[in-house]
Amino acid sequence: MFRSKKLYALALILAAGVFLAGCTPAQPAATATAAPTATEVPAIEVPVTEVPVTVVPATEVPATDAPAAAEEAGEEALLLTLEELKAFDGKEGRRAYVAVDGFIYDMTDSNFWGDGVHNGQQAGNDLTQQINESPHGVGNLARVPMIGRVKVELSLEELKAFDGKEGRRAYVAVDGIIFDVTDSPLWASGTHNGNQAGQDLTQALAGAPHGPEKLENVVEIGVLVE
Repeated sequence: MFRSKKLYALALILAAGVFLAGCTPAQPAATATAAPTATEVPAIEVPVTEVPVTVVPATEVPATDAPAAAEEAGEEALLLTLEELKAFDGKEGRRAYVAVDGFIYDMTDSNFWGDGVHNGQQAGNDLTQQINESPHGVGNLARVPMIGRVKVELSLEELKAFDGKEGRRAYVAVDGIIFDVTDSPLWASGTHNGNQAGQDLTQALAGAPHGPEKLENVVEIGVLVE
C-alpha cells in the first residue's frame, strides 16, 4: 500500500514537471540588428572659379638708335670751321657744340654738359684727342645729335692723305670744294672708275658721263686752298 502511494506521488511530480516545462514561454531568438544604412551625403559640387588670366602685353622698348646725322634726317648739316665752332661754347644761353673726328655734336641738352663743360672739357672746341682717350671713348656720342661737319681747309698736298686706304677717310676736290666720299658705296677703298680719292678730280669728272652732279650724293666738308 505504502509502495503504491510512493509511486503515485512520483508520477505526480513528473507530471508537474512536464506541465511547467510546457508553460515556460520560449525565449525569442535574438534578432540580428541590422547595421543602419549609411546615409550617402551627396558631394557638394564646388564650382571651379576660373581666375581670368591677365595678359600683360610685352612692353615694347624702342631701340635707342643713335640720332641720325643732320644730312640723313633731311636737314641742312652745319659746316663750321674750328674758329666758327668756338662761338658755340654753351655759356650764357649759347648752344654747346664739340667736334670729334671731323663731326660736330650738339651737347646742349646733355645733363653732363651743364654750362658747356664736362670733366674739365669746354664746348666749342675740337675734343677728338680728349674723347678718344677718355674711359668711355666715343661710345657716348651715340646719345647726342650729330649735326654737321668741321669745315676743312686743305691744300692739294694735304688732301693726298685722305685717300680712303687702310681705314683713312676718302676726300676728293671738285671746283675748289672738298667732298667726303668715304661712305659712298661707289668709292670702296677710295677708288671709283679708276679715279683715286685724295686728289682734285675737277678735270676728270668734267669728262665723265654723269659729270660733277653725282657729288650731290656725298657730303661737302670744306674748301681747297693754295
